[in-house]
Amino acid sequence: MKPVDPELGQVERSDLVKGYQYEKNQYVIIDEEDFDKVRIETTETINIEAFVDMDDVDPIYNDSPYYLAPDGAMAEELFRCSGKR
Repeated sequence: MKPVDPELGQVERSDLVKGYQYEKNQYVIIDEEDFDKVRIETTETINIEAFVDMDDVDPIYNDSPYYLAPDGAMAEELFRCSGKR
């Protein structure tokens, strides 16, 4: 992918910045320090907060199974089958 400005042509990657357009041709530039200030801590886990009684679930949801599974590189690493038993 080659970044291109319609008026200037090809742009060097080192000249690219992250920003937000709040009006036409008006931008707020965002740097890594700004991202560090708003970064939230994540555990990449699902916390189960409660279970419901089986009678509280509409029987229509019993027609198909539902499940949660991790996705992405973390899932591949944690749930990869080694083939050994």
